[in-house]
Amino acid sequence: GEPALVARALTGCACRAAGDRDRAVAYFTEAAEIARASGDSWWLGQTVALEAVAALLFGEPVVGQAAAEEALRIADAIGERFV
Repeated sequence: GEPALVARALTGCACRAAGDRDRAVAYFTEAAEIARASGDSWWLGQTVALEAVAALLFGEPVVGQAAAEEALRIADAIGERFV
């Protein structure tokens, strides 16, 4: 549905905005909120995993670890081995 497409677009925007930490975080946050609200656990896992990578690139290992742990919890819950 439409929320899933919006979440995917926002995640893409977050990746594209990788040079601007504040903008990337805002996009990741909104994408995750939409994915959660729409029940799209698969995309939520993808978004949070990408957020973890971005946090590491921004030099924020604590934030990255928290996001990675959340992504792994989501992946385990839905049986998604790729995340």
